[in-house]
Amino acid sequence: MNVHDRITLYLAKRDDQWHVTNWPGTLAMLALVNVRRNGHNWGLTRRDAWFQADDGAWWWGVSYGDLTDLIHCKKLLHEPVNVKWGLGTSIDRG
Repeated sequence: MNVHDRITLYLAKRDDQWHVTNWPGTLAMLALVNVRRNGHNWGLTRRDAWFQADDGAWWWGVSYGDLTDLIHCKKLLHEPVNVKWGLGTSIDRG
């Protein structure tokens, strides 16, 4: 994650908390997730996630659909100001 500004990881929900993780599970970060239904032009579920890496850098990721755990992540230039941070919480707008 330190080498590139973009990475594809996995978004998983464990014990009512969202985590961004790698395949073996050795990297796991709590995430604030915003879930929107029908927000995509194909009527898919869109999940936006904000999380902080171990080095303190802020990341944002997006996942489309209910049949995938992949999340495409991008490193942010600064801390998100419009996200009310609550570790492990989620916003479900149904």
